[in-house]
Amino acid sequence: MKYLFLVFCITIGFSFTSFTTDDSGWTLEKNENGISIFTRAYPKSSYKEFKAVMTVQSSLSSLIALKNDFENYPAWYHECPEAHTLKIISPKEGYYYITKKLPWPFDGRDMIIHYWTTQDMSDKSVTIKNVAEGKYQEEKSGWVRIYDLNGFWKFTPKGNGNIEVVYQLHAEPNGSIPAWLANSTVVDTPFNTFMKMKDMIKQPKYVNVKLPDIIE
Repeated sequence: MKYLFLVFCITIGFSFTSFTTDDSGWTLEKNENGISIFTRAYPKSSYKEFKAVMTVQSSLSSLIALKNDFENYPAWYHECPEAHTLKIISPKEGYYYITKKLPWPFDGRDMIIHYWTTQDMSDKSVTIKNVAEGKYQEEKSGWVRIYDLNGFWKFTPKGNGNIEVVYQLHAEPNGSIPAWLANSTVVDTPFNTFMKMKDMIKQPKYVNVKLPDIIE
């Protein structure tokens, strides 16, 4: 019961929020192991939005390669039994499918995510926006489709090989998940993801990646 919201809101692209420049109203909920987790109320919603922030030794290419390696999501996205690419439109845009397991007796969730990447040359930061597009394919038996889910990852170089990672999310659950329960677990979701991400980014398959469309 503790992690009903945790197990589906992290997916994919899991980074989801409205694409707003407003960065006010955040409350620091946890600051541990170099990871800071913030939450705030979301307009016209009972479910809180979260923002996770940490700094890692990496390159932009490595972080983007990890984020877009959808088949490997089960290794670091919490309770993600399956994920795979659906369509690659360009090196910076595409669609992927992801599932999230929930504890019995609740049905697991699945999502179809449209993602696209932009780079701001003023600071070389890279933003990967993610929007759930549940109607891209028909629903699958045994899964509850998530339709209202959007957000982003942002990677900003800070010098000396350090990259600030921001993961921001808001989701409206499709199903009977109480807001009090969702909001009580929302801090654990990004924290556990970032802990796994720290180890995953050190793997040779990501460390050695150089993406031609990204300026380091």
